[in-house]
Amino acid sequence: FGAFQRNTLGFSMTFIAALTLAYSIVRSCFSIPFGKYADKHSWEKMLRICIIIAAIGYFINVFSTPQTGKITYTIYYIISAISMAGINSGILNLTFDYVKEENRSVAIGWKSAIGGVAGFLAACIESAFIEKVESNGNAIFGLTIYPQQILSLVSTIILIILAIYLYKVVRNQKVVIKK
Repeated sequence: FGAFQRNTLGFSMTFIAALTLAYSIVRSCFSIPFGKYADKHSWEKMLRICIIIAAIGYFINVFSTPQTGKITYTIYYIISAISMAGINSGILNLTFDYVKEENRSVAIGWKSAIGGVAGFLAACIESAFIEKVESNGNAIFGLTIYPQQILSLVSTIILIILAIYLYKVVRNQKVVIKK
């Protein structure tokens, strides 16, 4: 989204820096409350809530255009900060909730390796998709649609599916007894 902010939405570097500062402040303000919530309820429930929050943010970003971007992208970015305050810790702590102590290092390693490969492949696909849409003048079916809007919609759908998976599958797994 860096090129989207600068090239498509026309944000100045000062505005981008202000957004980044706001992101950091918001994320730090939500980290401790999310951790307390997870300790009281569960890491799965907190993670599911944060993923739903992220989905809402991506859905708002679907409407980011050069005309609306200062408002819609800013809202998306702040919501993203809120969600990431819980997502990073939630993903890691699920390992501690559902994987036996002797297998945690391996599980974290596999999670990181698979996540890295998936991230690389997603970046390759996204890059090709962005290039294709931009080479058509950001036009799809005759409408001006920026590739980042479509990617945000796809992200919304994926996150909703993930939240459902957490609720239907992960929530029902047996939590490892802590010593």
